[in-house]
Amino acid sequence: YITILRRHWRLVAVGAVVGLLVGLFLYLNTPKTFQASTRIEIERRPLSPIGDRSRYFEYWWNPEFYPTQYEILRSRGLAELVVHDLQLWNDPVFNPGVASLSSQEREEAVTAAQDEAFVGNLARRLLGGLSVQPQRDTQLVDISYRSTDRELAMRVANGVARAYIEMGERQRQETIEGAAVYLENQIDQIKNEIAETEARLQAYSRDTDMVNVDSESNIVAQRLQAANQDYISARNQRIQKEVRYNELLSAPAESIADTLTEGMVGELRSELNKLERQYATDLQTYKEDFPAMVALRAKIDAQRENLQKVIDETVEQARDQARAEYQTALRSERALAQEFNQMKDATLDASGAAVQYNTLRAERDTRRQLLDELLRMQSEVATSTTTNAPARVIDVALLPSGPISPNPVSYTHLRAHETTARIAY
Repeated sequence: YITILRRHWRLVAVGAVVGLLVGLFLYLNTPKTFQASTRIEIERRPLSPIGDRSRYFEYWWNPEFYPTQYEILRSRGLAELVVHDLQLWNDPVFNPGVASLSSQEREEAVTAAQDEAFVGNLARRLLGGLSVQPQRDTQLVDISYRSTDRELAMRVANGVARAYIEMGERQRQETIEGAAVYLENQIDQIKNEIAETEARLQAYSRDTDMVNVDSESNIVAQRLQAANQDYISARNQRIQKEVRYNELLSAPAESIADTLTEGMVGELRSELNKLERQYATDLQTYKEDFPAMVALRAKIDAQRENLQKVIDETVEQARDQARAEYQTALRSERALAQEFNQMKDATLDASGAAVQYNTLRAERDTRRQLLDELLRMQSEVATSTTTNAPARVIDVALLPSGPISPNPVSYTHLRAHETTARIAY
């Protein structure tokens, strides 16, 4: 081998120089790509502000929670929010076509469908440069964006994190506001009932000169008190079922389906996002009417229809079940209320003034206990409105100091590291 090298060293030297020149030419003519990253922390927070412990722990140990959040970060819906927040249609780097439009063409009216399709295409283009990298064994997620413009890379990375946090806060706030309005109406109703019962009790006490009656010594009154307790429990159960049913009516359909399908919706959404990212990547090479692109678009539409079908069926089933439970609790409450009223009437006829006094006092105490329970729920809702957001920014994206590609020194190492990270994820 040494003899061959000595004999052909000129050819080897020429090949090395030519290879170096070709590499230098490609390096100088390859557009520089910059990457900016922001790091956020995602905490588990139940969407509903009230509920029993079993539902809370079921939510806490839900293994689909974090994969669902990662897919939301990669979703087209979130990307469209970023496009709107940053007005990326006016950015000549992100949307090169806007530079060739005149001011009159920019102001021309478009239909809602055209505007939606335009923003959707920009969102798919954004997803082509976005990467979401969870940090193993932590609640931290790195959101990175690559662009030929360093400032755009920083703006989009921070914009995705901000839009995700605002989306979570908005969903949680809508659910909390719905529960707060319902509980406030229930509390006002119970307060009015207490005031009415208290007025009747005081009026009856004045008319009969009765100050206090020992209900413990009256067996009839004790039975009436037991009926009151059953009625309290039934009414409280009905309120909880009604709150749950209203939550399912107002909560986002995808959030409900994610919780109830044991990962099916997350897998379907992941496949849809993968197809959309592939479409956004291929769109940089082929036109939309290219046969392969048309077929891929049809596959994306079919996947989206399938995902929506699963979500609709799951949500409809959950709402039907919640409505049935609410109606069952309502029937139970009405039956116990009727039984209580019948017992009250019979007791009044049999026991006279003392039992009537105890009956009024039992009604008052029943509603006071129910009011305490509603106030406790209202306190939980009020507390939940002051808690921190379910996600927060740990490190904001900074202006990249240099390109990540092309980089003749660390390019190969960087690509190998990214490939390993994707496989590990």
